[in-house]
Amino acid sequence: MAHRVRSLAAHVASGVTASPPARSTPAAAPMEAPKPMPMPKPAARALRTCKDVASMSLDAIRDSYGRDRADGVRMSGVNHVACGTSDMARTVWFWCEVLGMKLDKTLELPGNGQHFFIEAGPSCCIAYFYFPRAPPRTPGVASVDMDKVMSGEGFATAHGSVNHVAFNVPQDKLREYRSRVKEANVGYVSPILFHSDADPSGYSEKEDEHTCFISVRRPQRRREPRPARLMPRHPARQFYFLDPDGCYVEMTSQTTRPFVPETDVNHVPAPEGYGR
Repeated sequence: MAHRVRSLAAHVASGVTASPPARSTPAAAPMEAPKPMPMPKPAARALRTCKDVASMSLDAIRDSYGRDRADGVRMSGVNHVACGTSDMARTVWFWCEVLGMKLDKTLELPGNGQHFFIEAGPSCCIAYFYFPRAPPRTPGVASVDMDKVMSGEGFATAHGSVNHVAFNVPQDKLREYRSRVKEANVGYVSPILFHSDADPSGYSEKEDEHTCFISVRRPQRRREPRPARLMPRHPARQFYFLDPDGCYVEMTSQTTRPFVPETDVNHVPAPEGYGR
């Protein structure tokens, strides 16, 4: 009996056909997101030549350059201004010891030169180079000639030079800072004057409704005042001085009133050779 059962089981097993392995269904390829259609590029703005600018009217200057442009370069401020010094130790003494400012960074240059950075506000420094074999100071060329300033001949410097550098300071600290500069006795420190849009010299002897801001630089020779025609600006105070190497520096506290082209842009730019 057991034999018959085994035979029957073997016969059934021999007739069973093995099922083929199940085929795996390939995964569907991920659908690609539709590519955005390329936006047409705006037509390039045709640049004017400098001769074109020299021939523009005042209204055209105001309209073209007195307002923000969508394609204009956006700057967040001045990172640093670099001047030259003949004595880095004296420069550090003036800015850090006398005025209490922070020395941010020092670099050594080839040939025993140096490059120092002194903090002058958020993300801003006044920097100095020391070049051992640099040419001497040349007032009236690379720096302001104070003899000419004091005689009323002006404060012109050569084309391509840096005439002066101005730093913002709190208005309630301005007189204190001027006293500290003056006590250092390193050079000229200006008296207080009033800038005015109503006077061709740019200055007036007292503050009035035409005052633009209050300054402390000696004025150029005064001429007859012209009638007021511009909107007066709220005053701000500043003073000018020489650092130990004769760099012309300004500390200023100006108003936050925005400039308006209709009242603050009042001249067309002078072309090369104008007024010679």
